[in-house]
Amino acid sequence: MNTSRVVLLTNMIAPYRIPLFNEIARQCPGLHVIFLCSRESSRSWVVPDCEIAFSYEVLDVSNWLMRSVRSALRFNPMVIQALRRSRPQALIIGGWGYVENWASLFYAKMLGIPVVLWGGITGSSSAHTGRMAHTLRSSFVKMADAIVSYSTCAAHVFQEYGAAPDRIAVGCNVGDVEFYFTNVELYRRTEEYRNEHGRWPRPLFLYVGQFVPRKGLRPLLDALRRLETSDWGLVLVGSGPEEKDLVEFCREHKMNHRVYFAGFHPREALVRYYALADVFILPSLQEPGAIVLSEALASGLFLLGSRHDGVAPDLISHSQQNGLLIDPSNPDRLSGQIAQTISRYVNQPWDRCRIAAEFVENRPIARYASAFLEGMRIAQQ
Repeated sequence: MNTSRVVLLTNMIAPYRIPLFNEIARQCPGLHVIFLCSRESSRSWVVPDCEIAFSYEVLDVSNWLMRSVRSALRFNPMVIQALRRSRPQALIIGGWGYVENWASLFYAKMLGIPVVLWGGITGSSSAHTGRMAHTLRSSFVKMADAIVSYSTCAAHVFQEYGAAPDRIAVGCNVGDVEFYFTNVELYRRTEEYRNEHGRWPRPLFLYVGQFVPRKGLRPLLDALRRLETSDWGLVLVGSGPEEKDLVEFCREHKMNHRVYFAGFHPREALVRYYALADVFILPSLQEPGAIVLSEALASGLFLLGSRHDGVAPDLISHSQQNGLLIDPSNPDRLSGQIAQTISRYVNQPWDRCRIAAEFVENRPIARYASAFLEGMRIAQQ
């Protein structure tokens, strides 16, 4: 397998991707990452250059603009120039959502460069796809020489799009687990943590992410409203267009003294919330593979992961010792599952140290990076 010059094309510099790319570069020193932009307009991330241990470049956003879904048809021709300069012997393309991804695919196929498609998709998100979009995705999948999937679920859906099972390397979409494993445990040893812990209602649920409809926050609040007990608290970390309506919903249903809107926080500040929480809840209605689930596990939290999330079934054990798959599309069922979790917290609490240790001991970042090496091996056969 030739890995002396491997290019990975992805949309933006996201802090949760840096450890993965660093590990891929450790296993494949010839890695060069091309970012289409430094960040998207809906994101507030900042990544220190000192954390990046791989070769990379960011395309000129003045020609491309910080994009959103609505601007996805804009095209930055600099991506082809960057590929010509890099002269890759293998190309990894992160998803199919931008014109640049398609242009890079066609460029690589014309020059005989092996292509690995990296991405995640679930049955629920595929079901909401129109016929034309489905045809385009299928074409992309079939043109790729190999696939690195976010999850087992995504691998099955890629097969439905035409990928042969032996052309798929199955990964598990995880984030900066070592950072949270180390820093959350350190914070729990501080005087500040001991002073704060008793001030919050228990169990304390935590959500981290955008406030947009597909994240299922409105169904979550509706489910919490139906609970017979008031012995719980919820911290919502993030921001987005739904925030005003969610705040009003809580006020209308007299939940504002149990639901706390914490705003957006960078990674370092998130440590405090992961340390203080007992349960992490992700009520997404559509989600290819949420990174925050792995952050929560590394922090020792019990997971309530949506069955509509691609990676949740891979992370939650069959014995349900570290979490439970939930159904956010059914508020009554979701309310029952939350009530079940509250009862378990009271009567048979989980061992957060064991949850975190067992997850991190499996070296999830290294294993994810190995899936990319496997994908490149398959593509170059």
